[in-house]
Amino acid sequence: MTIEFFEESNAGARTFPRSLVTRAGGFVFVSGQIARDQNGDVISGDIEAHTRQTMKNVARALAVAGEIEVIAYKP
Repeated sequence: MTIEFFEESNAGARTFPRSLVTRAGGFVFVSGQIARDQNGDVISGDIEAHTRQTMKNVARALAVAGEIEVIAYKP
């Protein structure tokens, strides 16, 4: 089985040494995501703002692995 590790492109935003995404055997694993912006700072706001940012981070992580195309979402 081939295992691929994908790292964050912004090394300054990393808080721990880890792979952002790992692909193995047809599965894609995304490491824990929180509401951090691209500079690595936790955003301010309520649970809705944190959830939106976290989901954007998950989408970016999947895009790094080539699994999805990131598109804009407007409620």
